Amino acid sequence: MNIAQELQRISGKESLVIAGGVGLNGLANHKIEKTGTFKNVWVQPAAGDDGGALGAALYISKNYFQTSTPYYPTPFTPFLGPSYSDQEIGLFLESEKYDLLPLDQNSLLEKVATLLSQGLVGGWFQGHMEFGPRALGSRSILADARNANMKDILNKKIKLRESFRPFAPAILSEKINEYFDIIPTQDFSYMTKVVSVHKEKREIIPAATHEDGTARVQSVSKQLNPLFHKLISKFDSITGVPLIINTSLNLKGEPIACSPRDAYKTFKNSEMDFLALGSYLILKKPLQTKKTSIASKTQSLEHKVKTFYFETPLTCTP
Repeated sequence: MNIAQELQRISGKESLVIAGGVGLNGLANHKIEKTGTFKNVWVQPAAGDDGGALGAALYISKNYFQTSTPYYPTPFTPFLGPSYSDQEIGLFLESEKYDLLPLDQNSLLEKVATLLSQGLVGGWFQGHMEFGPRALGSRSILADARNANMKDILNKKIKLRESFRPFAPAILSEKINEYFDIIPTQDFSYMTKVVSVHKEKREIIPAATHEDGTARVQSVSKQLNPLFHKLISKFDSITGVPLIINTSLNLKGEPIACSPRDAYKTFKNSEMDFLALGSYLILKKPLQTKKTSIASKTQSLEHKVKTFYFETPLTCTP
């Protein structure tokens, strides 16, 4: 905080951008923000050594290619990694002996939100992978924060890590003030700030609240991640709680899942109850190897992937 105050005195600037590994200290980030030293505090979502690659690309774009349009999106998107189509995912699932039909978006959201509300834990593999160390709704493990035992369940059965480690809540951006003590003008999109949970809400979301009453919150907007926003909205309509636990889709010691194969391996080697891979939904119990009620019988067989061929394997490539 002293460094931030001195920097503001020297520069006279109203906005502070934080990058580098120190930028992952969410508690320090919010403390700087709360002092009011800077009007705006923005933390790079890939705050760490990996973020240097992004900075280099943006610098080259602006200074060497002299881009006439803004060389960065607003709001800044962390979803810069690979994505996989339903055809690619369907082909992979066939190789694993699954014979499923893809769901329409509303059915997928309804079923996943319902499973979460019933206390089940699932993987969520959608769209472009996040850039940076935080899963932000593309390569995530999701759970119900209302369950006081959920932290232990996730740590012992799925993440396979120390029991004291908490999990972050992902909340609808339009309702973040209802649960957390934040500065409304600041950005909480990237899970880089630790804030206080309102006292009356702590018992509602015990699995996402640290022992000191704080949480490393992620604000989910329609603009930045519309599908994830729709899922949390569906969960809110079922439970009355506009947030869910969001942690990275990986096991201890492994990187975040990039490809469908990575996600399925994580699902198979953990005690996750279900996995939403694109438009496909897999339940672990009972194991599905035939068309089931998960896929509507009225859906056209034309959507079923049988003959689509790929020349390249399903690997995570740049």
